[in-house]
Amino acid sequence: MSIAVANSPLMANFDAKVLKIVEGTSEMQRTIISRELLARMKAKRER
Repeated sequence: MSIAVANSPLMANFDAKVLKIVEGTSEMQRTIISRELLARMKAKRER
């Protein structure tokens, strides 16, 4: 990849979109883990 392409607005937009996807994936993982932990805590209380 040339330096001109690496510093172009197109690449900046692409990088921003990739970061947004990665951040969204992390958020989904936190949500899934939180739900699982809450379900386990609830199950322990019901015993």
